[in-house]
Amino acid sequence: QEGLVTTEATRRARFRRHLPFTLFTTALALLAVALARPSAELTLPQREGTLVIAIDVSNSMAARDVTPTRIAAAKAAARTIVEQQPSTIKIGLVAFGGSAITVLRPTDVKKEALAAIDRLSVSGGTSLGQGLYTSLSTIAGKPLVFDEDALSSDGATVNIGFFPASAIVMLSDGENTERPDPVKLAELSSGAGVRIDT
Repeated sequence: QEGLVTTEATRRARFRRHLPFTLFTTALALLAVALARPSAELTLPQREGTLVIAIDVSNSMAARDVTPTRIAAAKAAARTIVEQQPSTIKIGLVAFGGSAITVLRPTDVKKEALAAIDRLSVSGGTSLGQGLYTSLSTIAGKPLVFDEDALSSDGATVNIGFFPASAIVMLSDGENTERPDPVKLAELSSGAGVRIDT
């Protein structure tokens, strides 16, 4: 029985003797992990993309058959579209008549988009094709270069890139009166993964 007590006492003494070393080693290991700054990458789904609003600013948009005018109605619709977009969607603005211009490059600042819409005024004829061409260039971030005559009826002969998270909303009152052919450009847009809503 005396041997048992001695063995138990010896075990406790060894444990007490090794306890500080064990705690010190554990603390060093935790410190090393903390200094390594472990991190993990998490992939979370997020809606993001580019939306270009193309607004017809031809002379016919000044007509008063819509209260107060067609252009005012188009601007109101464009404002609503902008306000409904999540902050991860970049919004660009194209004004088109006989020609087209990028009024606002895609931005996630809604105030800039709304201010650009308010500044639009009417003039000229209607070229839906120019509106689509400039909208596609705005999405691509550079002027697109291609020969309109090289476009087949399905737009398949020209590769402008692929932009699946992009869309164009076209607000217009009239039919196309000038080149390029909007149907060919719509097909080209479809081949590039860009959806067009009117």
